[in-house]
Amino acid sequence: MSYTSDIPQSGESLGGTRARINTNFQQIAVVEAVNHVAFNAAGEGKHKFLQMPEQSAAPTTAGNEAGFYSAQANSVSQLFMRRESDGATLQLTASDVSDVTAQATEGYSCLPGGLLIQYGSIGAEASSSTYTITFPKAFSSAPYSVVMSPFKAGTVSTVDSYVQTVSTTDFTIRRGDGHSWDFFWMAIGIA
Repeated sequence: MSYTSDIPQSGESLGGTRARINTNFQQIAVVEAVNHVAFNAAGEGKHKFLQMPEQSAAPTTAGNEAGFYSAQANSVSQLFMRRESDGATLQLTASDVSDVTAQATEGYSCLPGGLLIQYGSIGAEASSSTYTITFPKAFSSAPYSVVMSPFKAGTVSTVDSYVQTVSTTDFTIRRGDGHSWDFFWMAIGIA
């Protein structure tokens, strides 16, 4: 069964094209049933899910429109968005399934555009010393930001700890306050 365009044609009677018109409507129903709620069902015409064949290049976009498409990245099909007027493309999904992990004390996630957020916590370490935290996943360049938040039950008036060094694989906390603290940390950079 295939769709026939331009029917009825000039000079054809409606009765003579009935079978082709019926075939067209049947074909439309078949196409519409793919990934859509069926005709005459609650929610008819809505998408159940979206499937996109991989594109070899970003689609062309005009002013006031954007394009979503699927393409290969690191040998895996990924979701991308192209901005208006053939603008920049943004990768919306992680490079591969290994780009998302979470454990009890640390983890990371690769966000759209290749942004990598890593996080964790460490227990109280000896005061007046340095302590190195190794990132769960190396950054491609030094992270934009490393933030640490001290946590201690009870009352202590000062905290004299800070991030001393940062690299693509780790950072060092300098501790000089004479107290034992737990720390939560987060680093943001490019995967």
